[in-house]
Amino acid sequence: DKTATDEIKEVQIRVTNSTSWAFYDCTVDPTGTLSDNPTVNAFNYGQININTSSAYHTFSKVYNYSWFRLTMNNKIYYLKPYDYTGETALANGRYCYKITYTASNDRLNLELIKE
Repeated sequence: DKTATDEIKEVQIRVTNSTSWAFYDCTVDPTGTLSDNPTVNAFNYGQININTSSAYHTFSKVYNYSWFRLTMNNKIYYLKPYDYTGETALANGRYCYKITYTASNDRLNLELIKE
């Protein structure tokens, strides 16, 4: 059995919704790039309510940013990295992708937080 003091031997990511709307069909793909469709490495976190966080999901390799797709305020939003060239994969542990929204340009913003 794992205890809270055990070293985490994988990368676990959860998503925090710091916008004014609930997220639906929130999908994270740590290897996705410019496509509209996620790869086999994607995970759908489902619904994430305002000012709440999802459960953790374990990924084999994750970077400081990822491909995202979610529905918010009846609109689909994407974050699509061009690529991950030169990026270093995150060390094992727990992290949070905090998502905020900028109304002036109608964009999502992603911030990585080590937990």
